[in-house]
Amino acid sequence: MWGTPVGAEFRDWIDKWDAHCEVANKESQIKTLVDGQNFVLFFKRNGDIFGTHEPHRVTFARMKNPDDDIDDGWLKEASFMAVNLSSAISGSPQQEIFQSKNIDSLKIIDKDTAYKELAKQAGDTSSQHIKQGAKAVSTITQQQDDDPNKKEPGMPIHQGEE
Repeated sequence: MWGTPVGAEFRDWIDKWDAHCEVANKESQIKTLVDGQNFVLFFKRNGDIFGTHEPHRVTFARMKNPDDDIDDGWLKEASFMAVNLSSAISGSPQQEIFQSKNIDSLKIIDKDTAYKELAKQAGDTSSQHIKQGAKAVSTITQQQDDDPNKKEPGMPIHQGEE
């Protein structure tokens, strides 16, 4: 005798549409995070996805496969920086510095794999957090580019040097 309340089917449809839009928004923001920062090297370490720019990729390559003319002292002190994209999707991106001792623990992945892994990790994360993380990563990378005291990536920073 009693049927479905008036508008209930429409409300269900609206809820499904909202869920679809939220997923599409997350995917778009993750794509912007991965593509929009000019990252050229992606890797995975301890379940986290990292991205880095061309100068740091070159340093990584020199550390991974050193030439015969590379000084052992340089190799011991060399480092490169990468952005933790996994923390960025939760709204709080972090930069990490990697040294020669870390190289073997890094698993290189391609951009598509990075995108897929981040999409899985974003599961319950709100699209607003992802958007905040992408904006913060953009600010971080802009600050690196604008730093007048910027050192060449891979160059060791000695204690006491500012």
